[in-house]
Amino acid sequence: MPNYLSILLLILSMLLLPVEKTCSQSRVHNYYSGLAAMELGKWEDAGRFFRDAIQDDIPPKLLYLKLGSIEEHLGNTNDALKAFLKAESYQKGIASYELAVHYTQKNKMDSALYYLDQHIRSPYRKNKAEIRTDEQLHELAKIKAWEEFWMTNRYAGSEMSMAETQYLIQQGQQEEALLIANNLLDRLKRNSEAYFHRGLIYYSLQDFDYAAEDFEDALKLKPKNDEYAYHLSLAWMQEQAFKKALKAIRSARELNSLNPDYLYTEAQILYKNYETEAALNTLNQYLAFFAHRSEAQVLKATILHDLDRISEAEAIVNELIAQGKACDACYYIRGNAHFKKGNFSAAQSDYSMSLDLNPKDPITFMNRGNTRIMLNDTTGACYDFEKAYRLGYKNAVLSIRDYCGD
Repeated sequence: MPNYLSILLLILSMLLLPVEKTCSQSRVHNYYSGLAAMELGKWEDAGRFFRDAIQDDIPPKLLYLKLGSIEEHLGNTNDALKAFLKAESYQKGIASYELAVHYTQKNKMDSALYYLDQHIRSPYRKNKAEIRTDEQLHELAKIKAWEEFWMTNRYAGSEMSMAETQYLIQQGQQEEALLIANNLLDRLKRNSEAYFHRGLIYYSLQDFDYAAEDFEDALKLKPKNDEYAYHLSLAWMQEQAFKKALKAIRSARELNSLNPDYLYTEAQILYKNYETEAALNTLNQYLAFFAHRSEAQVLKATILHDLDRISEAEAIVNELIAQGKACDACYYIRGNAHFKKGNFSAAQSDYSMSLDLNPKDPITFMNRGNTRIMLNDTTGACYDFEKAYRLGYKNAVLSIRDYCGD
């Protein structure tokens, strides 16, 4: 006899799977919509989305922090204060800097210093130089208690060293930053932030394998840090170790599903790993909220172009160009669309525009050269083929042989 209980359980599990997936996707819907609305300056809409997200199992401390910023932009300082205090009630320190700024602007300096002290004691603290040069605290810096406040040593020597490395990187002095980071790690073998900061230095020097090694060491010490995993994925992507990069970015997303940049980075890695359909599906999830981000639209147009969905790709780049957000890939894709339609003059013009923006792309030179052949401009075509060859596209020698002689 059939096991009816097993059959019933199987049916129930099949019915529940789509619901579970829908819940997972909808959890971030309001939060991502709020982030997008903030980027577009739609503050009332952003506030509505974040208030709706309170029921979506999003940490309230994050939502009230966002709501405080929104109310500040809307000029509702009392509502902003309430939201920041609410965020602070969920986790001490998360909104303390915003509260210090708020009380400074209200000329309540004792409260400002109290919350600044709370901020420096929290894991969210900014470095000393960043705080002391913040124009939002300008009035606070004028009072006598400000200098007395800083007479207490509030930062460990290691933190000061890491802050110095950040400053040197911003100034383009990576080698000096690397010396400080190496000296720091000689003393602190178990400091995850020290490894992370050195990894950032190596990354800025384009030593991606060393960067990946440091990010991995940081993760060994703090395996639940999504930022470490994210930067590891970037380093592996630069090294073209795409399987490792995918593993790292998916780990980052598991640790923190609320950062949409991780979703976009996964789409980038999938595309570079030739998983084109998967890349498009992932990217469409991202664009459902952040369609205004032009770099993501360019990636989508590029993927569609590679899938031979030329008309869809052309529609995207035409919109970007009309919005004044043109890029070399935009003109390259549209040039290919024109070529496919036999509009060779228009194709040549777009390839030239692309090369104006990126004069070191051999494939665009090859395509313009082929277009010039169709326009009976052999001299111009040979210039392009030779340029493509000098830029590293060795197959250009075949076109040079066929059209340009020895």
